[in-house]
Amino acid sequence: MGHSGSPGYDAHALATGIVRLLAAIGDGDAGQVSATLADVDRLAAGIDQDAPAQLRHFLAQRSYEKALDFLQETGAAAKEVSRPVSGRPVPETRAVKKTR
Repeated sequence: MGHSGSPGYDAHALATGIVRLLAAIGDGDAGQVSATLADVDRLAAGIDQDAPAQLRHFLAQRSYEKALDFLQETGAAAKEVSRPVSGRPVPETRAVKKTR
């Protein structure tokens, strides 16, 4: 689907997965980073070509904070899906490398 109506993917699950990934990165939990990264990759792979190009770009570039912002700003995911809170700031997600 396009920009209007409900998206052709599970935006809430994707946003929740990104939040979990950012929290794991912030906590320095390598095992949880791997597991949540696999979840986010699976969800991102389910996004079809009808999804907004900007969202697809953010996910392809692994710009997870930008993807989360996009999902929330466009209303595809509820703003209640909050960012992680930890003792350390969430590092730039560009440091996450593909494991394939």
